[in-house]
Amino acid sequence: MTPGRAIPIPLARPSTTRSTRWTRAAGCASDDDAIFVEGPIEPMAADLVPLGDLPFSTAPSSLPTATYQPGSASFELELAAPDGYIWTLQVPALALGRPTDISMTALENLAADEIPGQFVSGVLLEPDGLRFDVPATLTVTGGLPEAVMVVLGGGHDGTAMDLAMAVDGSLASAQVTHFSSYAADNVDQAQLDQLTARADAQYQELQRRASEVVADRPLRIPVPPALPLRCASGDEATANEAAMSAFRDAFADAEIVLAQKMLAVGTDLQLLGTEADVFSTEQQLLARSLSKARMLFLEYGNDARYLPAVGAVLLNALKNAQLLGTDDPEIAADFAELATMYRSQIRSLLDELIEQHEYRNVRAVATRPTCSSPRSPFAGRPATAGPTISWVRARAD
Repeated sequence: MTPGRAIPIPLARPSTTRSTRWTRAAGCASDDDAIFVEGPIEPMAADLVPLGDLPFSTAPSSLPTATYQPGSASFELELAAPDGYIWTLQVPALALGRPTDISMTALENLAADEIPGQFVSGVLLEPDGLRFDVPATLTVTGGLPEAVMVVLGGGHDGTAMDLAMAVDGSLASAQVTHFSSYAADNVDQAQLDQLTARADAQYQELQRRASEVVADRPLRIPVPPALPLRCASGDEATANEAAMSAFRDAFADAEIVLAQKMLAVGTDLQLLGTEADVFSTEQQLLARSLSKARMLFLEYGNDARYLPAVGAVLLNALKNAQLLGTDDPEIAADFAELATMYRSQIRSLLDELIEQHEYRNVRAVATRPTCSSPRSPFAGRPATAGPTISWVRARAD
């Protein structure tokens, strides 16, 4: 991929207080430590080599489906697979930003010569590619008490399978950040040692790459797309969705991508009984991601055209930092800054609604900037794609 063009944009200074606070909090000695890049940014986080592929077929007769409702206390869906294993998916509140139909399909005829163990059950979670703002939990029961059962996760078609979770005995569970395929694998001690060695090698490689990313300067920050807060439809909505997706991916690479992989592999190593020292490097990556989000908001946050994209990545960076326990005393003030900006834009939307009868503003003002159209720029995305003003204000308070 060809690197994007760096553009020499001086960092805007909406207020002296915010400029001083955020430049210091971002860890940037000067404006030269950050550049804004138009177009694609050359990716820094390459995929690790997975354990292998797992061919399978589906059993459509086993297809429980339910609708997740945002804000509900809990969501649980259970699949009793024909092989006797029971898969349970639990989705916490605020994991998704809109009602979503979720289904589980049993897998059969699982076979993989290149992955050690005996595959005994599997499940396909849909819709394919769905991402959670707060991880869901997938549990499988029914294994043999004397066996060690590991759960592997991979692509929607069974490609690129890797360790997801391991627990001794008849129960295993995995943290799910996005939907794909999962399989239960019974292994003996020698096979478990193979998987552990593989996970340890992966984690060491991730740490090496993370060290390179943390040391890399200047911060390369993608220029956000200009998106309306109000609802769009048709070709405009399709274009907005594509622009938002490309921006989120560019912003996440490499810090968030690496941190997610390290957290997954590091947690696996701890559950497998190793003494891996995890989370310190991940905290550095997420702190760097938060620095990028702060500088982005400092430059573009006062412009309503960029607020949907900029607010999304800043809110996500703040929540990631909180979830991992990042020691940053400025986070509460960041929530307050973001809430203030959304209050300002809500007032502008209300003025348009009253003076110009712009009724497309109603949903953005009342709830969040999502639309009933499945091609909304925020359709099927987690809450961070368009945070509600009430949610941000609650965090600030």
